[in-house]
Amino acid sequence: MSRRRLPLNLSALAAVFTAACTLYPSRGGEVGVYRARDAGIVDANRNPADALIDTSHDRYRSAGDADVDAPTETQEGLCQEKLSLVKAPDISSKLLGIKTVCLGQWASQTYRYAVCSCNNARFDGFAVTGTFDSTVDPSAQNTSGWGSAFGINEEMSVSGAITLAGSLTVTGDDGLSLHSAATVQGDLRVRGPLVNEGATGVARNVWLASNLSGDGILTVNGNLRQPVGATRDSVAVVFGNDLRAPVSIAPPCACSDDELLDIESVVLEGKTRNDNDEVGFDRNRLVNVSTADTLDLPCGRLYASSIKISGSLGLLVRGPSTLMVEGDVDSEGALIIDIRDKGKLDLFIGGDLSLSSIQTVGNRAVASNLRVYVAGSGHITFSGLSSFSGALYAPRARVELEDAITIRGSIFVGNITTSDTAAILYDRALLRQGDECNPKPRSCYRCNDCVATEACINGQCGACQTDTDCCEPLICSAGQCSAILS
Repeated sequence: MSRRRLPLNLSALAAVFTAACTLYPSRGGEVGVYRARDAGIVDANRNPADALIDTSHDRYRSAGDADVDAPTETQEGLCQEKLSLVKAPDISSKLLGIKTVCLGQWASQTYRYAVCSCNNARFDGFAVTGTFDSTVDPSAQNTSGWGSAFGINEEMSVSGAITLAGSLTVTGDDGLSLHSAATVQGDLRVRGPLVNEGATGVARNVWLASNLSGDGILTVNGNLRQPVGATRDSVAVVFGNDLRAPVSIAPPCACSDDELLDIESVVLEGKTRNDNDEVGFDRNRLVNVSTADTLDLPCGRLYASSIKISGSLGLLVRGPSTLMVEGDVDSEGALIIDIRDKGKLDLFIGGDLSLSSIQTVGNRAVASNLRVYVAGSGHITFSGLSSFSGALYAPRARVELEDAITIRGSIFVGNITTSDTAAILYDRALLRQGDECNPKPRSCYRCNDCVATEACINGQCGACQTDTDCCEPLICSAGQCSAILS
């Protein structure tokens, strides 16, 4: 899709420097400033947080519980749904550099892929992906559909068998290396060379901008497009059209410095503008958790200096909360983050996220209601004794999936490696995060300016007409941009 330059608008340019980013209507329109920059499946009938969280003192139980005080007016206000706005990069205009967007819109666009890696991806074990919609199938039992796409900005190497329930885009100079059987239930786009040593099947179309080599067989159910002059030293069976034509493939993940969300600024703003006093939240409450501890996380915008866990910590989230941590989140013990039905948590971490031992982060029944943002560049390791259900944004970090691990939701990271079986189940509900925006964006210059389910047509966000109207890897279905489901 062609890009249009946003005309210079002096008033809009001045507005970029206006301190207006996070709007909380329930608090009188208060404005803040943000700047852009399982070993297996968990038992669906058991809440993993129950072992750590004491719900006997639940102050949010129903009104019929006489021993519970009614929430104060302040608490009721803080637990209202909030419209979160952030200053995020304006990809369509280098003149303005940044723009104010609803966080739900930003999330819907950022989490179009099950995995987005700004750099490399290496899969040393068996990998399988699937997809579900937590709003329709909260138990995540039916994950056999398509729509779980991978986007890798640099090189991708796969030594074990891999099954992707969606499209795959790899745009590094070193391309894609497949050393065993591979299945891509969608489209395949590779800008660098494709080395295929196994039996690789692609359900839709293939775009190769460079050479094809290897002792394997590439089977393409749709069309294969490759430039004139690119070599083909490997067998390719094409059931559609075998075309020789120019191929251009853009990086799938928004990873340049001017495209990254400025997490540090969000946290620093939270240091001075928060609801700690109103809800009685001590900024140092979680600095040293050395025993078994539980916390019913209050609604509102909360600031913490750091989180260090050597014992165990259970966080119970029942309403909309934003927790901004200035330093690191370091869990050497057990960490449980339990998101209940109406709970929503945006966790901003200004430092690194370090995990070990048993971690259960998020709730697969509402996986899209947990969003974690990490500014640091350290390693984030998920072992087989852990599960993660949510959306992780850590564009500078290296994520390592060890042992047999299941991720539900989406991850946007700097690098990703696996050493054993990895199951990554994409939650399609993430594409509808923009529904929380009121109003939704209406004017646009490209698809990224709209919520993920809408297209940019003649400068207006609305119903798509063709697949090319939608941001990759989405396609147009009944007027909505959606994941490839079949």
